[in-house]
Amino acid sequence: MLISCSACNSKYLVNSADLKPKGKKVKCAKCSNTWFQSLTLTEDEQATQSIPSFKEQKNNKDQIISNLPSTVVNEEKASIFNSISLILFIILLIYVFWFFSKNGIAVFPLLNFYFSEFYFNLNLIITDIASIVKEILN
Repeated sequence: MLISCSACNSKYLVNSADLKPKGKKVKCAKCSNTWFQSLTLTEDEQATQSIPSFKEQKNNKDQIISNLPSTVVNEEKASIFNSISLILFIILLIYVFWFFSKNGIAVFPLLNFYFSEFYFNLNLIITDIASIVKEILN
């Protein structure tokens, strides 16, 4: 379940079982803001939930969950370095294909050969494993 702090808008991924049955007080790890988080489940999830005993409800009523976040969700923006690196890689790849085709080296038949050899060897390995398993089971 994804919850967010009302003060600093930090987002946390929390196990919904920690908020059972009627919600808990939670504390933000970033700004120490405390608020009551109610459990909002869909009808299917509510049908599968078990009702805790009266003793469990009494013990957990005023408890504050202070070990939040179980996972902090950080929204990251796209990195300019990664974008430039991707563009340079694509340009390099195009240049390599152009260089090989200009110098008479056929790249696609070479790649086709390696992929067909890989498939052939993988097929042999799987066939051998299947025959070994068949011998063991029979």
